Amino acid sequence: MAHSWVLNYFNDFFGTMILILFGNGSVANSFLKVTTGNPGDTKANGGWVLISFSFGFGVMIPAMLFGSIAINPALQQ
Repeated sequence: MAHSWVLNYFNDFFGTMILILFGNGSVANSFLKVTTGNPGDTKANGGWVLISFSFGFGVMIPAMLFGSIAINPALQQ
């Protein structure tokens, strides 16, 4: 099924937005001082496991919402 170019741009924009928000949000939560993910008391905060799962969900959710899309708009045809 052929989609219009407006729908393709909409899907790519929101797919990339979800990926960036989930991924960069988890990095900020893990490494910024005095956040819920890094309380400053030197306890374990999830670190790389939290970041890996967040980027994974950031790829999975747009793929499930929008179907076959390119999440990286630089690769769009």
